[in-house]
Amino acid sequence: MWWLRTTLVIALVACGGIMSFRIWYWADNCIFNKTYVYPPVYQCGIHPFDFTDNYIEKREHNQEMSEWVKVGAKIEDFPPHKND
Repeated sequence: MWWLRTTLVIALVACGGIMSFRIWYWADNCIFNKTYVYPPVYQCGIHPFDFTDNYIEKREHNQEMSEWVKVGAKIEDFPPHKND
């Protein structure tokens, strides 16, 4: 039965690490280092308990919005901002 206990400990540590990362990532981007940009095109981060959203799409969205802002796109051309 030692293997069962070891497996459970590893699973709990892994889940704790993942949730710690998600909480820190959200707090760092949405609370501690939140920047106010107009137009509000950047999405600050995924809420730690929202498992339906993904990090890759949010990063790609923010990169696209950065490129649009650099070329001087009109505000009407921006897609709607998704709030957390």
